[in-house]
Amino acid sequence: MMLICCALCCSFKSLQKPLDQRRAQLEASVLLFEFYHDVDLELSWISEHVPASGSTSYDKSLAGAISLMQKQKVPAASHCLTYRKSTRLLICSCKQLRMG
Repeated sequence: MMLICCALCCSFKSLQKPLDQRRAQLEASVLLFEFYHDVDLELSWISEHVPASGSTSYDKSLAGAISLMQKQKVPAASHCLTYRKSTRLLICSCKQLRMG
């Protein structure tokens, strides 16, 4: 009986190293797929905002043009600020994946 217990214990211990390796591979895979997901989000944000950045629609009066400029100024600035932050985070995660 003692021999069986010892054999089971040794078998269990021999599995620990492969399990640790598998866990490390899975964790790295999760990080990689999170990175791909973040890249997809950034690319979709860019594709959504490219048409607005190239828009050539202007109003027919000075007041209308100024109003349109004011409407676009605040959202565009805040969007770009948010985009820059998320891009920096994405670049940091890329560097971490590359190093580790």
